Amino acid sequence: MPPARRLYSRWVAYGDRRGWLASSFKSRYLQLLKGTGSELIERVAEGLAERISPEARAAIAALRAKGHRLIVVSCGTSDLSERILSASGLRECFEAVLGNRFVFTRGAIAGMDMDVPTAKAKLEAIRSAGLVRESTVAVGDGPTDIPLLKWAGIPVVVAPKGRRAARWAPKSCSIIASLSQLPDILERHGG
Repeated sequence: MPPARRLYSRWVAYGDRRGWLASSFKSRYLQLLKGTGSELIERVAEGLAERISPEARAAIAALRAKGHRLIVVSCGTSDLSERILSASGLRECFEAVLGNRFVFTRGAIAGMDMDVPTAKAKLEAIRSAGLVRESTVAVGDGPTDIPLLKWAGIPVVVAPKGRRAARWAPKSCSIIASLSQLPDILERHGG
């Protein structure tokens, strides 16, 4: 990647983390990725899948084995989420992966279908899945999860660095450091 593009990509990532880009993030993100081959998504997914601990993988598999409905809904790209889950051996645990989708032309990213562009759209996607608020466990890791966390009967935030890192989270949320702790949260709530 040319140095100017690398610098721009770092600025976009930093600006997104700081909340500076708001609604313009997706267009800047897409501008960065246009023309990128689908093989890059595969490589990134494999690298991210390696970061999922064996304990977190076991916890997710155990929740599914107990009959819990597991759904990923993201304002990010479901293309990447699906590939991460597949590379980690967890895709079959999830009944759906909802999010925005890349549009490819001749094997390269040409655009994006914005199915879940906002935090509000994320909540609507979950509501349309027919989940009952009181028995829904929402697990989030960022500010776009706030409406969903406020709606869910059991809101959980994954914050490896603790509550301070998750100061954006509603007060009602349980804070966990890893998905491996999720079964304990459900047990405390009778599930």
